Amino acid sequence: MLKIIIFISSAVYPVLAASLIPTMLYGFYEQDYFYANSLVILLVSTLVFSFLIRKNILPTRKLTTIQGFGAVGISWILISAYGTIPYLLSNINLSFIDILFETISGFTTTGSSILSDIESVSASLLIWRSTTQWLGGMGIVVLTITVLPLLGSGGINLFKAESPGPTADRLTPRFQDTAKLLWVVYSGLTLLETVMLYFSGLSFYSALNHSLTTLSTGGFSVLNSSVAEMAQSAKWIIILFMFIAGISFTLIFKSFKSFKSLIESTEFKFYLFIVISSSLIFIPKTLSISETYLEAINSALFTSLTLIT
Repeated sequence: MLKIIIFISSAVYPVLAASLIPTMLYGFYEQDYFYANSLVILLVSTLVFSFLIRKNILPTRKLTTIQGFGAVGISWILISAYGTIPYLLSNINLSFIDILFETISGFTTTGSSILSDIESVSASLLIWRSTTQWLGGMGIVVLTITVLPLLGSGGINLFKAESPGPTADRLTPRFQDTAKLLWVVYSGLTLLETVMLYFSGLSFYSALNHSLTTLSTGGFSVLNSSVAEMAQSAKWIIILFMFIAGISFTLIFKSFKSFKSLIESTEFKFYLFIVISSSLIFIPKTLSISETYLEAINSALFTSLTLIT
């Protein structure tokens, strides 16, 4: 079991290391050279570690369901531990427990935060904070692409362990191809939202961060007021992608081939019913604190989708 966990870590860690690149580049942009160079060292050392492990430790080809669940659980702990390193390398004034809390909240897309003054934190670190949520939202994709091909047929049990819900839908005959398709959908939606938010008036930095945390349904923001002071157009865009993020990516992918399959899906119909009905419950309250009916509907939808997703 230990060999499996070490091998999985050596496969997943390079993905995390590559995800440090936006944070690293922004560190150079902010002229925080010590932090940026520290991330470069972390990235290189991670790749060397993973290369040595994968060269000297062969994966176990038979992975039982119990081992799959165990490997996923322990891997998430190791991933969270790795995620604390960018915080520790920064000048943020937090205890290790607080850093671990923030990191786990990100990777699990929980959305809870101990940061009281978010805007005082360096922009490069906040990009990493948002990235942890984005990676957490596509956890099944990361694990599938990096690990399953290395574990052979036994990796199917790892896929089942990491997939939410009673079953893991397969879009293609090969799990790796399925994961890649889901990754394309996830990344494409993130890019689309970033562009739309940018043209709605947000800075590229703010648009990117909010897109990363919207699609993952985590909700981290880089603003102390979150979306409260954003223009209505930006809020509607975020609401749209919050709604999309609550739909199974399998259904979204299938809808590209046949939109009818999405409309006729019982899962989608029930989801739509829950969103509309819960929003109607909130509207009387939002009307009392809003200047227009449209603003009240906006607030009601945002609140209900925040709770549902």
